Amino acid sequence: MIFTILYLYTMIRTCYIVS
Repeated sequence: MIFTILYLYTMIRTCYIVS
């Protein structure tokens, strides 16, 4: 569960940085 949340957070953070 924690890994899923961390994965989603990383994806969102990456998209935010790239934008």
